Amino acid sequence: MAKQGLETFLKARYSSISALNAAWVSSYTTFDSAGMVIGYPTSVLTGSANNPAETSAGNGIASYSLTTAHTPVDRYSVSIAINGTIVAGNQVHDSGGGSTDPTNTVDGRIAGPYVSGTITYATGALPLTFSTSTPASLPWGSRNICKISIASNVVTVQTCAQHGLWTGAKVNIAGTTNYNGTAIGPITVLDSITFTYAKTASLATETNGTYALNALPSASDIIGIWYTYGAWEHGTGLMDEAANHTWSNSDQFLCSLTGVSATEQKDWNDYGFQIADIYYSGIKAQINTNLPQAMYAGHEAIAHQGIPKSFVLRAAAKDLDVATTAYDGQLTQAQLDGWYAAGYGDRPLFDSFYPTAMLDSPSATGAGNAISAIGFLTKEDQGNAYYTRVQSALNKKYTASGTYPYVGIGTWTYHDMDDGSGNGGRFGMIDVNDNSYDGICDVAAPVSSGCPGTAAGGNETYTTPIWQVNHSYGFNGSHIIVGLVSGVYYRFEEDGGGTSGGTQPNWTVNCPVLGNTCSDNGMTWINDGAWTKSAMPANMGNAFTPAGTCPTSATTGCGIIAANALPLNVSALPTGQVCVTRAATQ
Repeated sequence: MAKQGLETFLKARYSSISALNAAWVSSYTTFDSAGMVIGYPTSVLTGSANNPAETSAGNGIASYSLTTAHTPVDRYSVSIAINGTIVAGNQVHDSGGGSTDPTNTVDGRIAGPYVSGTITYATGALPLTFSTSTPASLPWGSRNICKISIASNVVTVQTCAQHGLWTGAKVNIAGTTNYNGTAIGPITVLDSITFTYAKTASLATETNGTYALNALPSASDIIGIWYTYGAWEHGTGLMDEAANHTWSNSDQFLCSLTGVSATEQKDWNDYGFQIADIYYSGIKAQINTNLPQAMYAGHEAIAHQGIPKSFVLRAAAKDLDVATTAYDGQLTQAQLDGWYAAGYGDRPLFDSFYPTAMLDSPSATGAGNAISAIGFLTKEDQGNAYYTRVQSALNKKYTASGTYPYVGIGTWTYHDMDDGSGNGGRFGMIDVNDNSYDGICDVAAPVSSGCPGTAAGGNETYTTPIWQVNHSYGFNGSHIIVGLVSGVYYRFEEDGGGTSGGTQPNWTVNCPVLGNTCSDNGMTWINDGAWTKSAMPANMGNAFTPAGTCPTSATTGCGIIAANALPLNVSALPTGQVCVTRAATQ
């Protein structure tokens, strides 16, 4: 929509391509593309003619060395078809590993469920390899059948992933009750997940089984190369633009319009507004129709932090009842005034706050950085931060108008998502057992064994980790441990990951101060500072008393066993490690 929409937008604004060139100081030859289309049955380039596919007959072998008749081939335009059905395509920004790399302008990997190869754009050289099994390196999924049925002597097969087959191919089917067979077909491809074949029978519909290509392309199969040339990056038409001209400032993502003419900047901003307005107004219309009393606040956050593009803010001001802002740091005064000046004006805002309490939760053993901008070590810190955030929002105002824009604030989330495995952030005001983080068991009377870990009991129990010998730790802040520094518990965050050594680092001697680092068998631990008062056992009335070993009633391993986000009855061990039994809590 965006590219064709741009062409339509500019054609309506300029009477001719010459008029646009005069405004943009450009030299396009047409609003459309100046390239040529090979093979595609309908035009993939506006204003360009279609030409027959370049073909080669199959011969039952796996490998073919083909070459396009025209060069250079346009990047990402290549498709491989058999008997007119596309079976493989040109991977975008791909270097062969399945990952996206926008800077990759050379590699031209061709991939399909049964086809692999590489196109050399400059020369048109195109070696292809066909297989009757899906290459293990390609993410096509299993060859499963989701539904197979028969009607009027025609079997219809719906696959669970793109099948990559072609009209005229034969298949093997297995794992069904009534449809199994070898070299079934020839098939007719209806779409990327559906094919049919003839069979005289009356059978029940089934929802399982597998399929596979029976044979390589035969002499009756025509292999076609579909592509474009002289278009994107190479052509002289507006639709061929690839940020490769002086008037396009070489910024292919339009993150900056610096260096282009004022008229071109206005055109891009006006077109951006048109897209943003279509997006916002379309959703708002549906909300107003189905939920007429609801306010529309746009998407989750217009910008994580900072000032969005002016055309987005203009559309937001037109269509939104209120705009949700960053869920990282709150907008600074300069950013707030930037929103006002860039097009949002004197309009309301709704703040978003996504804090976690990491070390003071099971998540200390899982992913997450305890010292990130909105990560806190204890529930007390988390709550205080929320209070501070609300107070800040209440006092922020637009400098130009004096209006206080914040009309509300949302925090993620009311209820914890963590399942106790340590894989999620401890975001909530209540835990997974539906109990608030108040240090009090959710029961009517005192209990003798701590808060029960049930929906009717206290906050779930978990272990805050200590250093472990020869232990594999995750990468970059995914693990926080505690260690003693001159008798005081400090938290340490691993930096870079790795495996710990056979001897615990001497925290007191080598890294006793916030920001200090300790080496550990090639790993690095960063001192994140002393535990805050909620997490310090001594500050919760828990006396340190000598103990030789972990009591049998402790949970797995040695560590600081906690409930209600508060450590209970901690006993120091000679090694500096700690373990507890559950204490009476009410």
